[in-house]
Amino acid sequence: MSVVIPLTKRERAMVLYIPLLRSCTSLRPLMQIHGHLLVTSHHCNALAATKPVETYAKVGRINTARLVFDTYPGPPDHFMCGVLIKCYTESPLLPGDLPLS
Repeated sequence: MSVVIPLTKRERAMVLYIPLLRSCTSLRPLMQIHGHLLVTSHHCNALAATKPVETYAKVGRINTARLVFDTYPGPPDHFMCGVLIKCYTESPLLPGDLPLS
């Protein structure tokens, strides 16, 4: 006998979107999934919002990754900041200065 435990909104976002974002290798599907995150308000979840930052950088759109980071509704957590710094260090388009505030 198995017990089914209902998922919270945060857990649903993680279960549904993170694997999809990991599978993105080009801009179009990434933008579609990110748009769905925005429409369903899952972008307000820091963990669900961090993956688009990383994935935009992975497909070569570091400026879009920074825009997603800058427009996150609320203060970004330490994990999100660390992901953005990692994206910058792995990007060939490293900016002259990286504001950390």
